[in-house]
Amino acid sequence: MSSSNLSTQSLKVVNQAISAIIIDDEPLAHDVLVHHIQAHNQTANGQQTRSIDIKYQVYNATDALKWLSENVVDLIFLDIKMPLLTGIDLVKVLANRPQIVFVTAYQEHAVTAFELDVTDYLVKPVSLSRLQQAIGKVSQRLTLSNTRSTQNAESYVMLNLSGTKRKVFTRDIQWFEAYGNYVKVWLKDEILMANSTFKQLLDSLPHIDLLNAALNNTVNQYNESMFAQIHKSYGVNLGQAKALAGDHLVMMNDTQIKIGKTFKKALKQRFR
Repeated sequence: MSSSNLSTQSLKVVNQAISAIIIDDEPLAHDVLVHHIQAHNQTANGQQTRSIDIKYQVYNATDALKWLSENVVDLIFLDIKMPLLTGIDLVKVLANRPQIVFVTAYQEHAVTAFELDVTDYLVKPVSLSRLQQAIGKVSQRLTLSNTRSTQNAESYVMLNLSGTKRKVFTRDIQWFEAYGNYVKVWLKDEILMANSTFKQLLDSLPHIDLLNAALNNTVNQYNESMFAQIHKSYGVNLGQAKALAGDHLVMMNDTQIKIGKTFKKALKQRFR
């Protein structure tokens, strides 16, 4: 894909309003956020900063969970201490998690919140400038995520299969295994035997090094068609994995792949 196409795709996302839901049991907290968001939207120009489109306001996490099971938003403004279900508990059970900005009166939950890879943590009372800073972080993450998705949708590798070349889209690769002088590549519907070393194939794919602590957060941010080595013999598409089960990584089709001891800690950060 050309850089001009990527720039066009990114620009489209930058110009879009960020859809959001506010979840807080205090009506006054809703009023303050709405007031600040309205002020922010008056200065948002769609290029340097994006406006916020509030799709729904709800006063408890259980009702919010039901609404989110039927609707999709880019961002959740979320209180922590609420009856029945806390904001932290809600984040843990969300299936397709959007960007999360906690808005709370309590500072002591910040460490737990950032362990969940939330975008920002605001302490009440929230100023307009601090809210705009959080919106900027959300916008950056959304733009990066969209760029990565666009790249993944178009990226491919050429595999050498017994003298013939085959174009394989990276999104279709689930995992691969070192197999002597070959690599077995599992696609959604078939298995290929490629004339390649494990390292050659891994290096040709968009991938991260799980053993590099500085990149651990990247596992959380870019998990769609992002590959990683998880064992001396196995590489996986993190976007095709769904859970950890002991010493194995569970793929979307329920296949379990062995995890090397040195990779397990980093994978735990992704699959909490």
